[in-house]
Amino acid sequence: MTTAKENAEALASAIRGLGYSTSEVTGGPHSTPANTYSFWVFRKFEPGERGSKTYTAKKLAMLRIDEAGGIFIEREWEPGTRKIIDSLGMGKYLVTGGHEKKPPRERESPDYKRGASGRFGASMGRTSDLSYQAAGKLRLERVPINSGGYDPGGAYWGSGQPLFLATSEEDGRVRYLRAPDRDAAKKQFPNARFAR
Repeated sequence: MTTAKENAEALASAIRGLGYSTSEVTGGPHSTPANTYSFWVFRKFEPGERGSKTYTAKKLAMLRIDEAGGIFIEREWEPGTRKIIDSLGMGKYLVTGGHEKKPPRERESPDYKRGASGRFGASMGRTSDLSYQAAGKLRLERVPINSGGYDPGGAYWGSGQPLFLATSEEDGRVRYLRAPDRDAAKKQFPNARFAR
């Protein structure tokens, strides 16, 4: 059985074989989500294209691979990443296109209300597994943080902008994110619709 790192390195190598360039694969136990690996994909500038005199490559997307072999398009600066993955015969592993879905979480108990302490005390934040490129319907709620920087379940977030939780109505995946307000948080999910 291959590891998430091996899957990520194999995908990066296959993409380079198509004439693109990639960054080094990074990630591991301390990544968010844990035990996932990610890398950037670049393409060469076209002659005369803006920026071609300064840079040699243009950023296309950031890909993340999880332990189950799922491929997340975390960020995309130009359309076409899905076509690249499809051309390698790996489209079935895209999380937004046919990846095996996780069972829905109980709606009555938001993720942040679950206990978050471990053997070394409170956890630092919580794991996110929802891609910013997720399509479909999402629920968005503000996570209450007390004066000490903790959510109701005891995870530590510190201070800063308001914390929001986006949850997929389709498969229960979640994403914690900081934003100045609800509208700004919604804009981080350009392909999603939001429940009222």
